Amino acid sequence: MVSKYGYTKRSYSSISYTSEFYDAYWNQANLRRWRPRVLIYDFTGTTLLHDYNSFSSDSSNDINLQYCNCQEQLGNTGNFSLRIRDDERSIDRSKVGNANKVVIQMAQHTNGPWFNIHSGYVENMKVMRNRMDGLEYGLSGFGSGIIIQETLSSFKKAAYPVSLVSTKPDINDPNMKTYNLVKAILTDTKHLVSSKVSIKDKGGFDIDTFISKDVDVFLPEIKTNYQPAARTIDFVNERAGSIWGVWPTDQVFVHYPGAVSSKVTLKTFKENEKFADIASQTSYFFGNWDYNMPISSDSFGNVLVSIAGTEPVPGSLSNNQGDPQTGGDPIGDEEPCQTIPITIPFLKIIGVILQKVGPLTEKFAKGLLYANLNGKPSKDPIATFKFDLGHLIDNIPAPCYSEDISQTSINSSSQIQVGNSVFMSVQATSQNSINNQGNNIVWMHNGTIIVGNPTPSGSRPNTSPAPGDEPKPPFTIDPDSPTYTYATFYNYRTKVIAKDPLSIARYGEVERFVDINWTTDFRTVNDLLMLMLEYTAKPKMIFNIEKVSIPTNNPFNVGKTVNVIDVIAGLAQGTNTVADITSVGYEFDSNSPDSAIGTYFCDLGIGSLYDYLQHEDLLVNPIQELSCKPFLV
Repeated sequence: MVSKYGYTKRSYSSISYTSEFYDAYWNQANLRRWRPRVLIYDFTGTTLLHDYNSFSSDSSNDINLQYCNCQEQLGNTGNFSLRIRDDERSIDRSKVGNANKVVIQMAQHTNGPWFNIHSGYVENMKVMRNRMDGLEYGLSGFGSGIIIQETLSSFKKAAYPVSLVSTKPDINDPNMKTYNLVKAILTDTKHLVSSKVSIKDKGGFDIDTFISKDVDVFLPEIKTNYQPAARTIDFVNERAGSIWGVWPTDQVFVHYPGAVSSKVTLKTFKENEKFADIASQTSYFFGNWDYNMPISSDSFGNVLVSIAGTEPVPGSLSNNQGDPQTGGDPIGDEEPCQTIPITIPFLKIIGVILQKVGPLTEKFAKGLLYANLNGKPSKDPIATFKFDLGHLIDNIPAPCYSEDISQTSINSSSQIQVGNSVFMSVQATSQNSINNQGNNIVWMHNGTIIVGNPTPSGSRPNTSPAPGDEPKPPFTIDPDSPTYTYATFYNYRTKVIAKDPLSIARYGEVERFVDINWTTDFRTVNDLLMLMLEYTAKPKMIFNIEKVSIPTNNPFNVGKTVNVIDVIAGLAQGTNTVADITSVGYEFDSNSPDSAIGTYFCDLGIGSLYDYLQHEDLLVNPIQELSCKPFLV
């Protein structure tokens, strides 16, 4: 039997389940329609141009909304589309169109409260004419997160070492905690490729309320080049096992799955339970729905395997060979130079400790490698590289790395090999930086740092070459000056394996390889695999739901959770089926005979993990007694 609202009414009967009819839900005491409101601002998001309120009469609205659809989706910016009738020519095309900000709200009462269900920007405008004088506009675009998606970033950040001469990262460095990294991406401007305005200010985002400090996973290093800032935030959250997004209130959230509850229970409507259900905390299934639980290695794994490096083994480490009171030299046009024995098979990364002691007018410091010709650097460099100085803070030593080593001569490969020595020079990017403080950086060494004009360890003479000589005179190396601190290392590669014995006992071993190519730190890889096991060692529950009712005064938001109860589907109360909301969709259509420009329902996407210990009442032996073979026949 089909109701006047278009939904199939079914009755179920069994020993423990009483027949229920959806007709009971349509009692007006159970229903109150949600109606939309659309606010159109200029491209700055500050000046309101049009305000459509569906509770008001058509004559009092300066625009006539025909259709509205908006989608919020976890891991995506979301999108919206509007169709506006403009027979009265109320819309000024010079002010309304692409780049305008649109806020979509809904309420159940004339005076609200109004709830934001979408905030975004127009990225496509369509003009529609009929055969008469009718005129309609179609406006569509993406959620506010599109600003994060469309801003390019080259974000490089490394943890401070535990000491000046150590290569081990300080795991207590708060700047490399996940939540602070996300804030840095949104507030800092130095990593932005072209924009001079921070992402936070550009989008007017609130980053202080819902970025959880509980997401404090430590990352020793992060580096992305010319990527959307959203991809950089994805990189950080993927390694922490956390989720992030932008709510319709333009608030950025970061938290662990299941950490923020909507306090809503999703269940089958039963008239005899209606009075016990709290309207703001209950949503009902309508139509058919299903879920599946794959345990393939694409989505499931209780044995995680990765590759990591051991603690670095020193290949060489320099000592202070000169007067300890003769300190490091500010880098200027003298090009202080040091010799480096190559003790690793391939020279791929160069790292130094730099300290900013004056203002910087350039973002990069240039580096050069010279061949060792009988104890003196060659006249011309054999390779070039550069250090990003954007993260340096006044008077605080910090590591700088370069992986972009470019060889400049055919013979460079034979000269950059194990057993050889090369000379390295780090150059400033402006002239006479010592005097005018235009670009003043100290190359740290293991002696006392003195800012001024001490004798450099190596320099080119400031004399003009004789006629016919090479344009660049050779370096002069002072054997009594300090040798700058440096180190080279071998890394041993090893497998890291993490297992969940409880899941193995239930499902057998399902192995997955996890490619963690951004760090070789054994502890970091091991911690990350153990964190991943929390959500890979249980089967995923992927729900396919057509329609659900919207809780009173509590619209759904992605990233929050709902409790799911359905006895027939095996999700009885007490089995702890908590699902994350992955998508929410709202639709308002003036041509719908049932809901007109209001609605009772939304489309809801949810996903969960199957808690087999709760659902199946398994008696689990102590972990030390479990084997890695399934005990089930």
